[in-house]
Amino acid sequence: MNAASDPVSFKLLHASDLHIGRIEGIKGFSTSAPEVLHDVLARLRDTDFKRLLHLLPTHNGHILDEFARFVHDNGGFSGTGRDPYDAIVVTGDVAASGKRRDLRVARDFIMRRADNGFLSVRRSFWPGSKRVVQEPTLRTSRTEGEATAGTRLFVIPGNHDRYKGLGLWFGIDPPRFQLGHGPGGRRFDRYFSYAWGKQQHVRQFDPVDKKSVRLVLIGADFSLADFRDAEDSVFAVQGQGRAYPKRLDALKRATEDAIAHGKSMSRPTTVVWAIHFEPQIDARVPHWGELRLLREECLRRLADDMSIPLILCGHSHFPNDRKMFGETRVRVCGTTTQTVGKEDEPNCLFSLDIIVDPSQPMKPQVKCTPYKCDLDTMAFKPWVIAVR
Repeated sequence: MNAASDPVSFKLLHASDLHIGRIEGIKGFSTSAPEVLHDVLARLRDTDFKRLLHLLPTHNGHILDEFARFVHDNGGFSGTGRDPYDAIVVTGDVAASGKRRDLRVARDFIMRRADNGFLSVRRSFWPGSKRVVQEPTLRTSRTEGEATAGTRLFVIPGNHDRYKGLGLWFGIDPPRFQLGHGPGGRRFDRYFSYAWGKQQHVRQFDPVDKKSVRLVLIGADFSLADFRDAEDSVFAVQGQGRAYPKRLDALKRATEDAIAHGKSMSRPTTVVWAIHFEPQIDARVPHWGELRLLREECLRRLADDMSIPLILCGHSHFPNDRKMFGETRVRVCGTTTQTVGKEDEPNCLFSLDIIVDPSQPMKPQVKCTPYKCDLDTMAFKPWVIAVR
């Protein structure tokens, strides 16, 4: 067989919903009244007043360390592993909120250069202090050359990254009342300008070329632009997304441009979409109505029309490695590092092998290996997801 026609494999690591915050280890409030009372009493026993007032869940520091270790041990950005990943994709909710303090910590984890394996070393910011702090980071290489030549990192925003602040939101036309963290924050664009850009809703990331084949990942942000765009529930402003027509048009143009550019370079091109909100969310997911993607049928029609083979997403915290959305495969990565209990949603990662036949680049084989973090050993291990 001609080498140019041999199948080409791309290896991606898919993570989502890191919920990195300045204060770690905060678990979200439960949904039933007795459990909420239990959570409040547990918070009252906490001597840290800041933790008591923190309403949003944040990351588990031990699991965040293990996530960085997993990336490092599998080649990371240095490309020194036996079979390193071609790209790492984080599909939103990188930070616990859109506040500066949370976004800053999340950015440091994603971008700060490691000094020792997967750990970055810095001195305490207090004047005269000699205290040295070691923090995990995904950026495991030490030079720009290694980072450029090795694994690429793709990051898109989620609804938590767009939170502006807690409040009551009123609208007159149409009449609307919403309670929660307001959407539409733009600080994510500034802190992650290398990955996203200001006032940008769709981004075509740098292509991954291997042999004669190209893989292009396109990210789309369907977070609510305004609280009045939410539907159904007074709390929906916190969790819903919307497939706005202009953003769908931009997604279509970016996809067409990627395929056309690949053809002009005689490179068969496979296009994968990355979004935060899980489409066609399962009604068995708690509060699914407050988490759904509005106008998702428009996204489904566009994906079918453009023969998109794969969509990567997160949001619901219920992983699914065999979901179909129309004719498109969807891989839903649950939360990777948020603080959860043993009986709650699992912390997981997806390792994806996308095997492309150059003669049919938009019909690749997709092999998904889920990894679940064992909360006893704090290690990510291969896992089989039960069919819902």
